[in-house]
Amino acid sequence: MRAVGALILSQNTQRVLMQLRSPGESHSMSWGLWGGRLNVNEGDLNGLKRELCEELGYPGVPDTVGMSHVYTFTSRDYRFRHVSYLILCKDEFTPTIDSESSGYCWVDLWHWPQPLHKYTAKMFSSRGFKNALEGLLRNVKAN
Repeated sequence: MRAVGALILSQNTQRVLMQLRSPGESHSMSWGLWGGRLNVNEGDLNGLKRELCEELGYPGVPDTVGMSHVYTFTSRDYRFRHVSYLILCKDEFTPTIDSESSGYCWVDLWHWPQPLHKYTAKMFSSRGFKNALEGLLRNVKAN
């Protein structure tokens, strides 16, 4: 299975938009990234755009300033791959959430709401993710 996700960061507030998963979803009532499974033969970026439009309402992330790959996780048996992106938008916005979400919140970076989706928690605590995200954030602040 292949999946994509986005960590959405407001340029003006330096806060991140998190998703609370609905009771009917796997890992229900836990906080995670926006995104989901890719369709057969769907590329990462097209799938991410589709997922964001579904979960946040059209156009997905308004006033997008930039986007960059942050981290890729592949399971040991290579049956699962999740690609994560950082999306930078100008301002915080109010998403039009779909049935996959019970809520959302804007939070300070590194001050994640609890409980986190178990795989999001693993990713956030991994050295590779932290180093990649911190490097991207340094570039954002420099520009």
